[in-house]
Amino acid sequence: MGFASFYTGNPVFKFGEGMSYSNFSYSAPVVQISNNARSLRGSNTRTLSVDRVNALAKDAEYRPHTAAVVASITVDVQNTGNYDGAETVLGFVRPPTAGNATTGAPIRSLQTYEKIFLAQGESKQVTLEFTARDLTYANADGGEFRSEEGVWVLE
Repeated sequence: MGFASFYTGNPVFKFGEGMSYSNFSYSAPVVQISNNARSLRGSNTRTLSVDRVNALAKDAEYRPHTAAVVASITVDVQNTGNYDGAETVLGFVRPPTAGNATTGAPIRSLQTYEKIFLAQGESKQVTLEFTARDLTYANADGGEFRSEEGVWVLE
């Protein structure tokens, strides 16, 4: 069974860049973890239980659009340019073994987005939600959607 190669070069433009005549700035993201997916070990509110995420994803196996929200990122977006414009706020997920052909983990994947319109100088708070299914990928051992232990990066 062959695996897809992952592009590791430097892109001329990152995905989503150059789509507006204006400029936008982002505040530092604030990450929230849902109670339904928190680890029961310790009181770390930034820790998800892999077993719980896998169970929630399995519950929505044939209805991925119904998967439970397990995390969210909130950012303030400001139009710092000279024109009114639209911006697409992109939510990517990077698994612990990102880009590993043995596990089948992607380098990162776009899981959610929101398009907003901002007048010149205007700001808006945007919250992107990530479901249990967003924190899984089709593994190399049969293509089953599973999460994995380790640090997942939401960006």
